[in-house]
Amino acid sequence: WAADSGGSTAGVWMAGTGNGQLFRSTDGAANWSELTKGAGQLPTNWETTGGDRKIVRSMASNGSGQWVVIQDARIFVSTNDGATFSEVSHGISNVNVFLGIVYTNNSYVVTYDRDDDDKIYARSASSSDLTSWSSEIDYSPIKLPATAGEIKHVRMAANNAGRVVF
Repeated sequence: WAADSGGSTAGVWMAGTGNGQLFRSTDGAANWSELTKGAGQLPTNWETTGGDRKIVRSMASNGSGQWVVIQDARIFVSTNDGATFSEVSHGISNVNVFLGIVYTNNSYVVTYDRDDDDKIYARSASSSDLTSWSSEIDYSPIKLPATAGEIKHVRMAANNAGRVVF
């Protein structure tokens, strides 16, 4: 599951589950509403079945009403504080699964595992263009306490100075 606060409106929180559910609170997490495909809040290709494909892996907000949620190898964006989402054609090839996303230093940073190995890679993109990602950074020289198959459980965090930690 994943959860985050920080929308442009005070009190907006988003939370996702391993079952593909996405929830939104607008009152500081006191009450929650599930976003659904039927209400037009989620795109029709949002996964709620299919094993790992449905897991909401991570989410981040730029604090100005934009929320980015990753689900498997797909990126979804909201520009209205999480009220509705649409899929972004990110153009990153060979992604097995996105591992995490954070917002720092006016950019989103996404980590992922490719189809052909168990290494961690990262790219960044400006919040104004989530279809244009930086060159790939290979974090395989870093010895993380994760073995083959456990890479998808690595999480990340960031501060406002651009520092990202695993």
